[in-house]
Amino acid sequence: MRPIALLLSGIHIFILYLWLANSSLLFSQYGITVWMFIVVLSMIVIYKMRKTSAFKLTLFVSTSVMLSLAAVTIAIHFIISTML
Repeated sequence: MRPIALLLSGIHIFILYLWLANSSLLFSQYGITVWMFIVVLSMIVIYKMRKTSAFKLTLFVSTSVMLSLAAVTIAIHFIISTML
């Protein structure tokens, strides 16, 4: 599980980079689907990891950041759509 946790945390960092760069790749239908799939997969891995470790904590924090970014993205979308 540790290599999977590290891989998912690395993917989270890449998604954060795409989010900060306002990449059209991330905000396409495919990108959002992959983003949400990675978040769900991370939650499953966190649940499956038995012991508390640095890997579990790192994955938990990065997944929390991804959920926060998703919430901010949805809020921005609704705010902008009401302006039009």
